[in-house]
Amino acid sequence: MKEKFKSVVDWLKIVLIFLLVVSGCGFSSYFVWQAMGTTIQQIILGTLAVGVVWNCIVPFIALIALILVILCAVFIVDWLQSL
Repeated sequence: MKEKFKSVVDWLKIVLIFLLVVSGCGFSSYFVWQAMGTTIQQIILGTLAVGVVWNCIVPFIALIALILVILCAVFIVDWLQSL
């Protein structure tokens, strides 16, 4: 029973960290939307669209692309040295 409880706590920690990251990224654009005089519904939709996509997902994809470019460069250099 203790092991099962520990795994549930671990999953809750992962979910909490994910929610903190997403909400931190999303609500960073809240004040911009509020300053534009938009309604609450538009602020929520804008926070989800602009905040999460442009502040979380796009940098994450860019980071993955950067890592792939570095790995490809390392692979090419290693391949050229083996010739």
